[in-house]
This record gives sequence, structure tokens and C-alpha cells, in this order.
Amino acid sequence: MFKQGRTTGPTHGERHGTTAVTRVYQCRMMQSLEQVVLPDVQGGHFAGLGDSGALVYGSQGEVSGMIWGVATSSAEDQDSVSAQRTTVALDRAVFVTPTEALLLDIQAKCDRELGEGKVRVSVIPVNG
Repeated sequence: MFKQGRTTGPTHGERHGTTAVTRVYQCRMMQSLEQVVLPDVQGGHFAGLGDSGALVYGSQGEVSGMIWGVATSSAEDQDSVSAQRTTVALDRAVFVTPTEALLLDIQAKCDRELGEGKVRVSVIPVNG
């Protein structure tokens, strides 16, 4: 995966998995499924403060999602296959909202504001 961020510029990373994330906005809790991306360079960073909103692309140049945040601590994860506990260093982890979730959210907002079915939200592929 790669991105061009305002703060950190172009970087590469690897998707580590998907996790449920709870966010609090104006006293309202939301839970979402986010992709976790870690840098592919030892000691590097995939994104930093100020990169939120940058699009993340897959290996074929397809939009994979949008950065919404960078973690600042660590967490333990239960590996369901080996049943061993592993600790993921989240100090360089970046949370990416998948494209599908973005489109569904935009569609729902358009339906509420403009009337259901008045607008159809989709991604138009660009053939290079």
C-alpha cells in the first residue's frame, strides 16, 4: 500500500489486518471496522499527524481507503489460529477507513440531505 500525505509525503506500508475501532465525537460513540497499516520500513512511519484524509492506494493503484488517524499506544491481540497472545506496536500504526465504508457513509448523507435515491455515489475507475 502507498499514499502521498501532506506531512510525511510518499510512503509505503503493509496492511496488517482489520480491527474494530471505537471513536468518540462530540460525546457520541461510533464503532467502525478499519484497516491497520504499518510501515514497511523498520523504524519508519506510514503516516503522521496532518496526513488524515490522504487516500491510500493498493499495489495496482486502486483506492483502498482514507487515513483517519494514527495510533499512539500498544495493544494485545488474540491470534485465533495459534491462540498465542501477540503485542502489536501501535506507535506507527495507521487506521484507514475502507473505500466501501466511505461510499456508504457519503450515500447515506446524500439520502438524508437530498432525499433517498436522488443521488448515486460511486467510484469511476480511470483507465491509464
